[in-house]
Amino acid sequence: MAIKLDILDNVKNKDAYRKYTYADLHLDLQLSSRVPDKPTGASKNAQDLKLSYDVLAIYNSIKNIFNTKKGQKILTPNFGLDLEQYLFDNITKDNAKQIGKTILEELPFYEPRITVENVSVIARPDANEYKISISIIIPSLNNRKDSLSGTLTETTFTYN
Repeated sequence: MAIKLDILDNVKNKDAYRKYTYADLHLDLQLSSRVPDKPTGASKNAQDLKLSYDVLAIYNSIKNIFNTKKGQKILTPNFGLDLEQYLFDNITKDNAKQIGKTILEELPFYEPRITVENVSVIARPDANEYKISISIIIPSLNNRKDSLSGTLTETTFTYN
């Protein structure tokens, strides 16, 4: 005899009204948050968690992939692009090519929502940094083409 659970009938797809495909949390804490003046649960505090949607969610994820060193994620020790190995070496065109190759091959593995179309890495030894430009395609967002650029230094990757 089958058991029918009807407790979820009224809850069917409450999120169908949303106009976005992806929503990701920002993992960096910001000091601009405010303490609510009402007790917990009295009303929703929209500033508790900062979310990114669709393309911005993917950008947030890519930044996290760039800034995560292998071994930092305990349950996924191989996560990250492992670019720090090039950052304490001389900043050269050969290392720029290796960084580009690593991004092209590994970024889609850790961010499966994208296809990497092109990567350009320019070594800037005087500034002790690499300028990175990436062209991506997002198949689930109607094959949207987008490009992002940033700077890779010995401490972090930041978007320009």
